[in-house]
Amino acid sequence: MDLHSLYVQSIIGIPGASVDIIIGKGGETIEKIQDETGAKVQFMEDDRHSPVRNCAIIGYKHRVQKAILMIYEILQLSSFTGRQGGLSPAVLLQETEKEIYHENYQRESMSVPADKCGLVIGKGGRSIKNIIRQSGAHINLSIEPGPSSNEKIFDIYGTPCQIQHAMVLINEKVGVSMGSTIHGCTHQYGYNGYGGIQNVTLGC
Repeated sequence: MDLHSLYVQSIIGIPGASVDIIIGKGGETIEKIQDETGAKVQFMEDDRHSPVRNCAIIGYKHRVQKAILMIYEILQLSSFTGRQGGLSPAVLLQETEKEIYHENYQRESMSVPADKCGLVIGKGGRSIKNIIRQSGAHINLSIEPGPSSNEKIFDIYGTPCQIQHAMVLINEKVGVSMGSTIHGCTHQYGYNGYGGIQNVTLGC
């Protein structure tokens, strides 16, 4: 099963002050996101007064990924224009997924040094979007605290091969060699010294 046949619902947390930016005047921005991605995007009504609003994104996996990336870009642009005081959507957005869809799909967490997160995300999210495209995995910077104050957590979702590929690409960004073998997807990897995943063998 590929991403084009995988139907999912993702929940992302958006700061309450940024909700109007995503909705847009008369709903035009959220409608544009839906029209361009083919995913359904809606805010949940039960947390209207919460400082972080849950937004449900529903559709085929590749469409949901595209919608999430559009939301990242919109919030990033708003931070550049000063509308939200420079808040970083890469830190403020948390994504979880309901439904599992294929027995070979997994979620892994990977910690990286906090001062290297910008290298992984890139300007306007460019680097992390390239990693997502190249690996086929979905990657999110969690708002959950890392193992230490000097670490951040990336959640990586996909097949073992996709997860492995994503971890290799992330390590390349932060300057750590994994000595990976992508083809065949049997690999033992570690992120020694930073509290990341160590000595895990993936196969597919």
